[in-house]
Amino acid sequence: MSSSSTSSAAKDNAVVFGPEELPIFRVRGSDAVRYLHGRLTQDVKGLVEGQAKRALILTPQGRIQGHLVLLREAEGFLVVSDPLPDEEARKEFSSALMQFKVADDVALQATNY
Repeated sequence: MSSSSTSSAAKDNAVVFGPEELPIFRVRGSDAVRYLHGRLTQDVKGLVEGQAKRALILTPQGRIQGHLVLLREAEGFLVVSDPLPDEEARKEFSSALMQFKVADDVALQATNY
């Protein structure tokens, strides 16, 4: 979608985002539930397969680093970010999500779903 059509849609109270602006990541690993539960503002341990919840990534001081939808799958999670404008923003989002991964068995992979 061109920026002029996005502006026009925004003026009419509707904005459409293409799939390239909604990054999707898969999160897998034996520590994925525990890691995400400690990293996000959502009860990750309580999510059942097929259930999705909105969540935030926060700094230790409580500042928002990212908005997302977390979807529980059979073997992990799908993380769908709110729209991000460019590759640099996608890298910052994924870095924020994995910021505290040290020895955890957690892998983040970009996907087109």
